Amino acid sequence: MTPVTCPSCKKPMEIDVNEPNTEWECPTCGAAFLIRPNSAGTLEYMITQSATSIAAEEHLPAATTPGVTSSRDPAISDDAYLFALEQLLKGTKPREVRKSLVESGHTAQQANTIVQTALQFKKDDEARERAMPDSGGNSGMRNMAIGGIICVVGIVITIGTFSAATQAGGGTYTIAWGAIVFGFIQFMRGLMQTNQR
Repeated sequence: MTPVTCPSCKKPMEIDVNEPNTEWECPTCGAAFLIRPNSAGTLEYMITQSATSIAAEEHLPAATTPGVTSSRDPAISDDAYLFALEQLLKGTKPREVRKSLVESGHTAQQANTIVQTALQFKKDDEARERAMPDSGGNSGMRNMAIGGIICVVGIVITIGTFSAATQAGGGTYTIAWGAIVFGFIQFMRGLMQTNQR
């Protein structure tokens, strides 16, 4: 991956310059662009969809900071985050994931929060994977790490919403049992893969 600067918001991001004719989308502002090497050996940017037009289409602010979200919206289910992460891992463009989330009933701001959180998780996971030494049996350790993270996130969501509900003198809270169970199963699968080496 090569570090570049988004031609629209000027924020740093990483791309694979060996993939010509690939449309890249900035995770910060949502601008879509192509990058091609020119005859001088430098990179040439061509914006295919500006950040302002994407923001206007989706009624979102033109730029947000990845990984920095406001307090967790209790109206957003864990399934929405998992759906967004799944789609991004399959290669779906973030703006398409946002559109799908809006079509499924989320507000544009909720969709943006979900996608930005999933993008940050994906980026952090890729950084962890690059930092791990490459050996043939890393899939067990990776599954343990992913499962542990998802399980911990589910526990944190459960404790956080319960705490907020009790401090408010009562109310509703979320038991993120899906994330807890899925994370635990993924962790155990990784543990078994590690023990089989």
